[in-house]
Amino acid sequence: MRPGVRNAYCPYFVTNYLQNRAYIVTKILTMEEYPLVYRCAIVVKPLQPFLDWLISIESDNSQPLNELQLDSNIYLLPDYEEVADIEKAIDKYIKANYVGIFTHELSDWYVDPALYPKITFPAFLEWFEIATHTMIYDTVKSSIEKE
Repeated sequence: MRPGVRNAYCPYFVTNYLQNRAYIVTKILTMEEYPLVYRCAIVVKPLQPFLDWLISIESDNSQPLNELQLDSNIYLLPDYEEVADIEKAIDKYIKANYVGIFTHELSDWYVDPALYPKITFPAFLEWFEIATHTMIYDTVKSSIEKE
């Protein structure tokens, strides 16, 4: 065996592995560790048109798109667990609320509405990548504080 490489068959490793696995299985079966939050969520990632808009306002902005996308905003939506077509329900919700989401994304950078582009649903889809999530778990035991 090479120095520094743990033998996968040593008793300590096997015992530790089995104990950790039993803990994980127990927690998964009981779901008490991370309760399900009855909400869906969308992650809104800015795309190139958003970056172009930032540069048009502040020409010395040299932040690359991938950096801009590292910490994207997440929006909680209603829970659509009981709806037959969850994707369709989420799409409908986004279409009904895109103006607020679009405006919020813009106001994170500039609060003057005179600087904002025309806000339309096609522009929203062109400016942002939307990822939907239907299983949200809370890993914190304290209640959620809202501002």
